[in-house]
Amino acid sequence: WNYRDELVRAVAVKRENAMPDAEYYQYDSGGNRLRKVTERLMYNGTQKEIEEKYYFGPYQYKKISQVMVGNEDTPPAMLLEKKTLKISGPAGLCCISHFWDTDVSGRETKDKKRLYRYQYTDVLNSVGLEANENGEILTYEEYYPYGGTAFTVAANALAISLKEYKYSGQEKDGFTGLYYYGMRYYPPWLCRWMNTDPAGTIDGLNLYTFVSGNPITAYDVGGMGKRKGHDFETPPAKRKYLAEEIPDDIPTNQQLKPVFRELGKKIGDEIKAESTSFTAFLHELTALGAQEEGKASLLFRNNESQDDDQLRTAFRYAWNSNDHGRFSSSYRAVHPGMDEHIATSMV
Repeated sequence: WNYRDELVRAVAVKRENAMPDAEYYQYDSGGNRLRKVTERLMYNGTQKEIEEKYYFGPYQYKKISQVMVGNEDTPPAMLLEKKTLKISGPAGLCCISHFWDTDVSGRETKDKKRLYRYQYTDVLNSVGLEANENGEILTYEEYYPYGGTAFTVAANALAISLKEYKYSGQEKDGFTGLYYYGMRYYPPWLCRWMNTDPAGTIDGLNLYTFVSGNPITAYDVGGMGKRKGHDFETPPAKRKYLAEEIPDDIPTNQQLKPVFRELGKKIGDEIKAESTSFTAFLHELTALGAQEEGKASLLFRNNESQDDDQLRTAFRYAWNSNDHGRFSSSYRAVHPGMDEHIATSMV
């Protein structure tokens, strides 16, 4: 953190004799994020991958490059270059347009140069459904009250990987799992803010509480204050006006509610039907993970590695694919007793 209480660096993998896997942030004088840089070591530490994202209001520019470690003075190889425009419309509608100039490895797109994502939000601005320009569903997501993902359905892996705006319509950083609200960062697994409210006691004496403990009917705006959900504050006359402004061929949130219910019921029935086999699969996966971790530990001991802790951390990091857990554990280690302190303050 810097002296203005802004997050400027987050480390996911720390190494003793090499650069960490980390993410860096830069802001303007008003506290708005202007630039995000993610650096990772690849290919056994021989290559450094640099991902940069720039913010210009509704316009964003992203590029991913790669350079040989120890030879950073040479021009990096460009792997991906993308421009994004986000346009917000009435009644919770939003269109995100992606345009790729370069995607060498096809990590975000296989055959398209442009993609439109139409987002439909609920009363708390959370993005539930996404569709493309042909009306085909790209993603559908349900959330727990404090922002954690309950379940996700997607047309393919690329469709869900490109979804950056989720709970309350905020951007979720994939590296840390934190939601960027503007003036603050929110970790949904903690159900509270990471730092104090810059607006002071506008939402109560507890400066860490998220929407005063009422995420069902309220959402936060800019990290500085809660607001009631749209359906709870919009007069009927205004809702009717907004509905009339929407073209007839674009479904509204009210028209999509039956679709949401049917899709949720279908998913629930499938999970229920497969619950026995799914539970058995989880047990097998857990046992396999323990077995593989045991093999890795034995390998580390046989090699008498001096970096046992780093290798063990890297193995678990790769096996679990859980960036959020690693960052959460690191945060808890630096701030011992913070959860208990906040819980006591809330009571």
